[in-house]
Amino acid sequence: MHLKLPKCLVKYWRQAYKGVGKALFQHALEYAVAKGFHKMFVNVLINNKIGRNFYERMGAVPIENSEEELTIDGQRYLEMKCEWKALK
Repeated sequence: MHLKLPKCLVKYWRQAYKGVGKALFQHALEYAVAKGFHKMFVNVLINNKIGRNFYERMGAVPIENSEEELTIDGQRYLEMKCEWKALK
């Protein structure tokens, strides 16, 4: 199910929650480092350009030939894996 919001609400939502994703990611990264992890992986839908760009801005590197097909609610999607190789 996709939620369609009026443009004025979309603009407000984006401004109100700007930085939340980065803060959540930073917390996950700090947790992984504290637990001794050296790598971190994420799966992202290939057509999710906003998500892919976000992870790349956070330092993720796409893993070549990692594409896999998955089905969500009867719809087929392609996803790929990205990784952070040296957590600090």
